[in-house]
Amino acid sequence: MINMFHKVYFADFYCYNDQHYVTLVIAHQDTWEDHFCTKNLLLIGLNPDTNQFFFWDPVNGGFFCSSSVRVEILYTQDVNVVPAFAMTHGGSYSTVETFGRKWSSSKGMKKNPKCKQCNLYVDDL
Repeated sequence: MINMFHKVYFADFYCYNDQHYVTLVIAHQDTWEDHFCTKNLLLIGLNPDTNQFFFWDPVNGGFFCSSSVRVEILYTQDVNVVPAFAMTHGGSYSTVETFGRKWSSSKGMKKNPKCKQCNLYVDDL
């Protein structure tokens, strides 16, 4: 599903009901989507020095996903998830119930202006 020919971009960081989320975009290198992301998003790659949310761990030979935030990954191409489930020895599909308003807007989730973790300003650093 992911290899070293993919690029990882940072898209968003927000909180919802005291849970923090980070949104990452994964694009295949040198595609139209990759060029779009390069112009509009921050390239963070799969290196743990630049991406603490989702990265390649050469010591363990696999990908690591942070447990301190919920990581949402948006793929820019179609992804066949069947091989990934086969490799996990017992992976399965399940129905996920929606909650909230059950719709979204083109502007996304409104950020909590009082959150000190996901609203970072130059004066705070």
